[in-house]
Amino acid sequence: MFGQLIQELNQLVIDNEVRKFLDKANKLNDLRIHVVHKLTKSDKIITVKNRCKKVKTLFNEVWELFDAIYDNYRVTFKDYNKDIEELKEEIE
Repeated sequence: MFGQLIQELNQLVIDNEVRKFLDKANKLNDLRIHVVHKLTKSDKIITVKNRCKKVKTLFNEVWELFDAIYDNYRVTFKDYNKDIEELKEEIE
């Protein structure tokens, strides 16, 4: 499911910040898959713990990027519905 969402986002027009977000999200998804599918095969709890730390660190980075991107889009498009006619005139 997470991978599918990443693929959908890749279909959109994206800027550099979104591209960084998607790159990190892909890495997070790869780590997640590795942890989940190798969980029963790990012979040491410390191995699982270290992988989970990597996942948590990457998740925090992804979250910070998402938060910044969301804030930027929210500010950029906050007046879109209010000023739709004015924006249409600027485009034409």
